[in-house]
Amino acid sequence: MGHVLVGAGGWGYFAGGLRTYARAFPFAEVNASFYRRIPEATARGWRRQAPADFVFAVKAHWAATHGAHLHATPAARDAFSHDLRIARILGARYVVLQTPASSPLGPREAEGLRDLVALAGAGGPRIGLEARAHVGGPLPPELRKAMEAAAHEG
Repeated sequence: MGHVLVGAGGWGYFAGGLRTYARAFPFAEVNASFYRRIPEATARGWRRQAPADFVFAVKAHWAATHGAHLHATPAARDAFSHDLRIARILGARYVVLQTPASSPLGPREAEGLRDLVALAGAGGPRIGLEARAHVGGPLPPELRKAMEAAAHEG
C-alpha cells in the first residue's frame, strides 16, 4: 500500500489558520488557487508557516480546466504556468487539474492535457486529474494514455 496523506481542502475553516491546521494534518490541497491567482508572496508566507515536512497540493486554476476545457490555449497555459510557480514555492508534490462534471473528455482534451503537463517538466510536481465527468467509470483511452505518459515523464 502506498503512502496515505490525510488532510482537507484548505485551512480556512480552522481557527488559527494554517499554523493550527498543520498541527492536526500533514497535508492540504490549496483550493483557493482554483478560484484566484495566488500571489507568490502569499505562497512564500504559507510555506514559512507550515512545518518543513508539510505536504501541499495545488488545485489548478479554473482557466485551464473549465475556461479552456483542458485545451492548451494561451490563457490556460498562462494560468497553469502560474500554478506551477506557486507549487514550486510551496514545495508542492502535486498539482491537480479538476475538470467539470458536465464535460466528458476526449482526444482533443487528451492532447491539451499532454501540452499542459509538459509545462511541469521532469522533476516538477506530479499532475493529478480529477475528471469529474468520468466518476464511476473508466477514463477514455486517449486520456488514460496521456496520464500514463505524464507519469513516465515525471
